[in-house]
Amino acid sequence: MRSPAIAVNRIWSGIVLSPRGARFASQLIASLKVHLFLFILVAAYLAGLAFAVHLSVQPVNLTFMGLVTKFIGLVPTTLLGVVILRFMHMVYYVQPEHPIAYLAKDSWQYMSDRTRLLNALPVTFALVLVIYCFATIKNIIPVINPYTWDLSLMELDRLLHFGVDPWRLLHPILGYWPITFVINIIYNLWFVVIWVVWIALAFATKQSELRLQYLTTYFLVWTIGGSVLAIVFSSVGPAYYGHLVEGADPYAPLMSYLRDVHAFIPLWAIQTQDMLWQAYVNNKDQFGSGISAMPSMHNTTAFIIALLGWRVNRTAGIAGSLFALFIFIGSVHLGWHYAVDAYLGFAIAGLCWWVSGHFARWYMAQHFVQRNLSKQQEA
Repeated sequence: MRSPAIAVNRIWSGIVLSPRGARFASQLIASLKVHLFLFILVAAYLAGLAFAVHLSVQPVNLTFMGLVTKFIGLVPTTLLGVVILRFMHMVYYVQPEHPIAYLAKDSWQYMSDRTRLLNALPVTFALVLVIYCFATIKNIIPVINPYTWDLSLMELDRLLHFGVDPWRLLHPILGYWPITFVINIIYNLWFVVIWVVWIALAFATKQSELRLQYLTTYFLVWTIGGSVLAIVFSSVGPAYYGHLVEGADPYAPLMSYLRDVHAFIPLWAIQTQDMLWQAYVNNKDQFGSGISAMPSMHNTTAFIIALLGWRVNRTAGIAGSLFALFIFIGSVHLGWHYAVDAYLGFAIAGLCWWVSGHFARWYMAQHFVQRNLSKQQEA
């Protein structure tokens, strides 16, 4: 029986032996070289993962075929992201007579465009590695550094908000089930928005400084905020405060209200919080589990979308800023985060955006980048 690695090698050999396949392979190599710095960042993240695993003494099996499987697993999510992106384009710009037929044809043309594929494949594979590192490290945070920061973060929250828990400031306005339900929906739309924006940048036809700035910032915030600082400030957040911190739970009234709403109309926040807590207490190492409050990556990534929006145009900037505001409000109102989790996330996003902007301008001007861009664009 042939091994999977041999099968993949035979498929690749068959592709590159054809003239068109050989040209595409040559252009893909050039695209990989253009995106070299992103892979350097990912390599550093992988090294950090190895160190984290060493500290936690947790066995992690990272194989080539495992990465191929995860890469393939992104295909349906990518297809869905493309369809959503093209649907928005169709509704806003085109408005055809036969929307379903148009959307199917347009989405296929978008996905199969050679230039878009050449730009998207390297960064998508890099993203697979980033997701793998982040998810693995998130699961072992309490093993490396037990959750001890929640009391301090709660006290800092009160100090910055005039002695009042931030959720109490919001509750008189938001504490009604229809409002909570809508906020819960918007908060969960974060997954859709962050992915559609990623698709738009990854599949862009032009490798611009702004594209590289966003991608670099995106990778940096997940590495620095999602892993390094998450380990340093190991915490669970308001939803789980009463489970791990002795004494009175200042978030008990909020969680009681949310559970009452959930009993009336399902709240994804409560369902997800219960799932994550069960995975934690049962020590289940499953993809998508793991608890980490500080800093808030929902708020961090929403903020860089706002920053990107203002670089595109005023309308996109306003939309991105409103999205970031709703994510911030939802993170506090739904018991996911302390307000200071978001404040640190905003600071990380702003700093990484500024650094990445200077780097992108320097990197795109380098001779080897321009040379490989020319090779990639050869007909």
